Amino acid sequence: MPAYKHRILSTKRIDVALIQSAADSGVQIIPRAFISISYADTPALRARLQELLQSRVSAVFTSANAVKAVAALGDTTLAKWELYCLPGATIEAVQEYFPNSTVVANAVSSAVLAVILLHQQAKNIVFFCGNIRRDELPVALAQQNVPLEEITVYETTELQNTLAGQYDGILFYSPSGIRSYFANNTPAPETICFAIGQTTAGVLREFTQNTIVVSEAATAESLVHTAIHYFNNQS
Repeated sequence: MPAYKHRILSTKRIDVALIQSAADSGVQIIPRAFISISYADTPALRARLQELLQSRVSAVFTSANAVKAVAALGDTTLAKWELYCLPGATIEAVQEYFPNSTVVANAVSSAVLAVILLHQQAKNIVFFCGNIRRDELPVALAQQNVPLEEITVYETTELQNTLAGQYDGILFYSPSGIRSYFANNTPAPETICFAIGQTTAGVLREFTQNTIVVSEAATAESLVHTAIHYFNNQS
């Protein structure tokens, strides 16, 4: 058995290569899923997407899951949409599945996306999201009487596992993963919490006073490397 200097919990399954990269640096990552994702798929949903694929749309994506869920419903290469999204994994998914659409803007949070949509007076705004989504963007548009079509394309189930033992660090990827973890678990005061982005970090602050470190980019790879760098550079 290798001797690990640090032990980290990942609150979702991640690529084996990332786990190995951490192990090579003396950091053990133990993955445990705290949410499950299922894509929505109904005849009505597919029919609506086909209509939208033929239309000029300002499409909003705040998660890679939403992008992949839409792609599972139809040929998104047909779309010639104007896209508004978050950075990291979300924009990477958008660029992969919507090669003929244009990324008009990406922003650090849905609240900032709302400001951009309002400033640019975007038309035919469609927000593709999950059943558990933050309110900032819909509320901001509603306050300005800007029409918004909201389409739920995936469902998040919070698994709320109970864990034994403590960890030097915990990797958090989403607000729903945070809620699920803290439903039955409390980290030790010295445990470092790593957040994949500012939105996730903001929610973490509602649940813990532990030290929070935010990854440079909103990807699992960046989050893991942030944790490795943090622990390997502590005195």
